[in-house]
Amino acid sequence: MSKSYQRVDPLQPGQSKAQVQTDWNKCVLCQKITRESLQCPTESKRHDVGVGYSTIAFNIRRFNELHELPMPLELGRLDDGNGIEATFLENNAKWHKSCHTKFNNIKLQRAEKRKCTQGCDPDATPSKKYTRQVAHHEVAASDNNLEWSSMSDNIAQSLKNRILAQIPDLTAHKEGRDILLAFDKDVGPALRKVCKEDYDDEAICLARAAEIVRREMFQTAATFTGSFDEDCQVKSVPQSLLTLVSMILDGPNIKSQSGDGVTQATLSTAQLLQYNSSIRRRVGSTTVRHNKDRETPLPIYVGLTVHARTRKRDLIEMLFDLGLSISYDRVMAISTSMGNRVCEQYHRDEVVCPPNLREGLFTTAAVDNIDHNPSSTTSTDSFHGTGISLFQHPSLQNNGTDRREHSVLEQPSTTTTLSELPESYTCVRPLVLPRKDPPLPKADGPLKSDGQEITQALHQEYGWLDTVKQRYQEIPQSDSNLSWATYHASKESGQDNLPAITALLPLFPDDSKSVGMIRHSMDVIKKAVMEVNQGQKPVITVDQPLYTISKQIQWTWPSTYGEDHFVIILGGLHIEMAGLKVIGDWLEDAGWVEALVQAKVASPGTADSFLHASHVTRTRHAHQVTASSLYILLTKSYAHYTESLESESHPESFDDWCGQRIRDVPQFQFWHITLQLEVLLLTFVKSLRTANFPLYMDSLT
Repeated sequence: MSKSYQRVDPLQPGQSKAQVQTDWNKCVLCQKITRESLQCPTESKRHDVGVGYSTIAFNIRRFNELHELPMPLELGRLDDGNGIEATFLENNAKWHKSCHTKFNNIKLQRAEKRKCTQGCDPDATPSKKYTRQVAHHEVAASDNNLEWSSMSDNIAQSLKNRILAQIPDLTAHKEGRDILLAFDKDVGPALRKVCKEDYDDEAICLARAAEIVRREMFQTAATFTGSFDEDCQVKSVPQSLLTLVSMILDGPNIKSQSGDGVTQATLSTAQLLQYNSSIRRRVGSTTVRHNKDRETPLPIYVGLTVHARTRKRDLIEMLFDLGLSISYDRVMAISTSMGNRVCEQYHRDEVVCPPNLREGLFTTAAVDNIDHNPSSTTSTDSFHGTGISLFQHPSLQNNGTDRREHSVLEQPSTTTTLSELPESYTCVRPLVLPRKDPPLPKADGPLKSDGQEITQALHQEYGWLDTVKQRYQEIPQSDSNLSWATYHASKESGQDNLPAITALLPLFPDDSKSVGMIRHSMDVIKKAVMEVNQGQKPVITVDQPLYTISKQIQWTWPSTYGEDHFVIILGGLHIEMAGLKVIGDWLEDAGWVEALVQAKVASPGTADSFLHASHVTRTRHAHQVTASSLYILLTKSYAHYTESLESESHPESFDDWCGQRIRDVPQFQFWHITLQLEVLLLTFVKSLRTANFPLYMDSLT
């Protein structure tokens, strides 16, 4: 017969020999005499007399298990061996109301919640719960099995399932109300398997890692200043979080962890974790209250970018609910704060000059009409006004001086109203040109240069034509097609120019074709240029209608807006379009369209549109193909001429032969002029793409 043992709960205090006696005429909890009256549950008129003893007895034991007793209390004196509840009922225990309140259910729930936040969740260790429930039950033990007796069915079933889940080699056998657990094999292999697959230890490791990372996450603060620095993503998250995410994505490899580079996927994941983290979340809540101190660059960038491109509130709110973006209200708050800060700078500097422009850089401007007429059924308004853009051209030698203020954005107010712009910027005064034509200024200086730039450029264009001819004579290969842009890009040396800095000034609702708007634009541009680059004359690019108005203003008021104060340039796109139309008029009814269709360069409709330059890129490509074909035919004709001569005769040079053929054959003259016009147009396009102003001037003159 097996021996019987009594299992004792280690959390309950043992019976002490020198135990303090309880005075049942005093408060059973504090054992003090005060002016406060005593309360006794047995004096209640309820039919279930003494139920109050059950509640407080359970709460006292639970407070003791949590080590959160609200007052010094020795449980040994409250239990005579039959349990606290029975002892209270037998002795008609009394207490002060203030003492009893310290042990009520609300205080107990708060104590349990404090334990949960400290990482000691009582419910996360059900083994302790089962241990306490069976603390006073008898256990029968033998060599290879355990006999549990005198247990309720629910407790026994729950405990049995947990033991079997942790020790798969055990088998449960039920005999009446008792459950026998026996090993199928030896105990050694079973214990070894349990040690290797201890999921509780893994859970503890995960909890410890989360605790370490979360501690650094809540100590890291990221503040948005209105712009994104180069390393803002790395600075916004702690290094421990980056390391953990990198291990999860790439594996715990020592080589990947010791490297300097961090992948964008790692940065993005870490930023979203930092942004969506919370110190404490309510039970059952599915929303996250985001802290501005933990707003990482990624969700801010996503929210601002989506709003700038779509203006869709529903889309931003959907991304916010997914934890990928800041909310729409936060986007509007940031936009308002940034706009108000810029307006304050405009008022302080007394000039509208965007803060991203840098000091000491050559600055150019462009004025054009802005037309926004949305066709969406949800659109409520359209806009037709004037826009002014400023451009700066930095280089490695001169990168300019930063003018931006890197101060923290102020806390946004509840309103989304922007500050007013300076009146000197928004007020456009009306203006009318005089009826009489203004006198034209006299040209000062030569109108043409020495021609070295255009000569060298034409030589390079014919070099491209020679390359195309050589590729045409060779066996066709997969890379045999050499475009005009590819050839010149391969010949250009490395440039030291950095990407241009662009800024769009606040839009005007006024019509761009009005004289007052153009003169006001010239004043605004002059102030902005003087703010960033002292002593520079403003350079303004406009389209053909605005160019006419600008020149009339210069000729009418030469002392203020004359050509020695402003440089007005016709836009390069309009000049190229005009050149393409000139060549189209030259080739009309010459069979050029039919030749393109027969050669399958374009369809009949597309080829006919080349005459009017309806599509600039396609028309330019058609003229590149035409120039290459004409040059190949020209060189073939010259080669045929040299082969037809007798051996004693000396052939003329290529240029002399072309001149003689031009005088003799009108058709040769026509296509030779066509080739020269197309090469000259490509030279002008090259001057725009390479920012070669001398070549730009030579190609126009």
